[in-house]
Amino acid sequence: MRQVNTKTVESSVEKVLKKFQVKHNIPLEWSFENLSGSLKEELCKSVNQVYKNYVYGSFYSSFNGTVYSFNKKEEWIKIVPVYIVFFEKYKRILMNVTNYQLSIFLEKYNSSELMQNILNKVEFISARHSLKEFKEILLQFGQDKCFYCHKTLKKIHVDHFIPWSYIQNDVLWNFVLSCPRCNSSKNN
Repeated sequence: MRQVNTKTVESSVEKVLKKFQVKHNIPLEWSFENLSGSLKEELCKSVNQVYKNYVYGSFYSSFNGTVYSFNKKEEWIKIVPVYIVFFEKYKRILMNVTNYQLSIFLEKYNSSELMQNILNKVEFISARHSLKEFKEILLQFGQDKCFYCHKTLKKIHVDHFIPWSYIQNDVLWNFVLSCPRCNSSKNN
C-alpha cells in the first residue's frame, strides 16, 4: 500500500507491514482478518508506534485540540464527548467519504488490481440488493432520459453514480437512471 508522494519511497507504515509480513511468513493474499489474535495485537502495537510518532500530534494540531486529547507516554486518547456523538450518528457517511478519499489518493500509486484488493479490505462489502424501488422513485420525479447521453430511456438501468466499488451501499442521492449502453460502458 503506497501512501507517500513518491512511487519509490516506502511510508513508515508500509515498512512496518512488510517487515511484519516477512518476520511471520504471512502470505501476500492474506488480510488482517486471517491473522491470529496474538499476531493482530502485535501488528497493531507496531503500527500504533508509527502513529504515535507521526499521526496523533499532527491530527491534533490540525483541529487545535478540539476533537481529542492524548498522551503518548501513557498511550491513551480521549475523544471529546460531542465528537463521539457526531461520529456515532454519521459513522456510515464518514466511512464512505474516508474510503472514497483514500481510494482517490491510493489510485495515484497503485495498479487497478491492487486498488480493488485494497478497497475490498477497507470497505465493508455487503450484498447488492434490487434497485427496483429506486427506479420507481426516480421515474416519479420525471427522470425519463439517460443521465449520461440524454437519450429517452426505453430500457432503464439504475446506476450508482459513484461506483458501487467505492461506496457500497444504496442511497438515493447516488442513483441516476441510464440506458444499458451507458451503464455497462461506465465501469468503475
